[in-house]
Amino acid sequence: MGYSGRSGRKGGARSARLLYLLGGGAVIVVAAVAVIVFAVVSRDSGGSAASPNTKATDSAAQAVPATPYPAASEPTSEPAVTLVEFGDFQCSHCAQFALTIGRRVKDEFVSAGRIRFEFRHFAFIGEESFRAAEATECAREQGRFWDYHDIVFENWNTPNTGAYSDDNLKGFASRLGLDSSSFDACLDGGKHRDKVLSDRREGERLGVNSTPTLFLNGRKVEGVNYEELARLIELEIAAAE
Repeated sequence: MGYSGRSGRKGGARSARLLYLLGGGAVIVVAAVAVIVFAVVSRDSGGSAASPNTKATDSAAQAVPATPYPAASEPTSEPAVTLVEFGDFQCSHCAQFALTIGRRVKDEFVSAGRIRFEFRHFAFIGEESFRAAEATECAREQGRFWDYHDIVFENWNTPNTGAYSDDNLKGFASRLGLDSSSFDACLDGGKHRDKVLSDRREGERLGVNSTPTLFLNGRKVEGVNYEELARLIELEIAAAE
């Protein structure tokens, strides 16, 4: 599943995994380093390598910065594993991911505090993509980013046909019980346009060219179903323990 701005739709999300863990203690530093080196070499040489459909992309240029988006992520603690999605609200594949795989990830991993899940905007399909993205940021001001994220995708329709008109976006906020006056002022004033554009530039820097694109602890994840993504997440969690 994928929606490409330059080359049309692409099938499949993306897959891979990364993590390292360092243990303390001056007396066992040498032993700890030896264990870490062994683990890294084993992983990269195929001991638990991804399948051909979940090829890892491991380069410094594609590493996702560590700075999180706290208000757009579920857990209140700081899990060692972070899943980042770049998406466009008018992308049909993003809607499918959000309402299936993404929802299961939140239910089974995020709500339990096992991982952190972040959404970053890669608006490119049209003006309604930008307006929907801005609206989610206005909802985030009221602590309802994910609720608004979900209601937008639940109301997905043909791109650029009015599904995400300002009136509809304000209607979603009203249905969620948000403070309409604050939300409307935020959206009308274009308060978060720069944030949406900044996310898009960051995605471009990381080589994102289709949506949804996932990064698991900094590595691009390609071509996964839920079971494979869950397996990769479990590997990262285990490595962090």
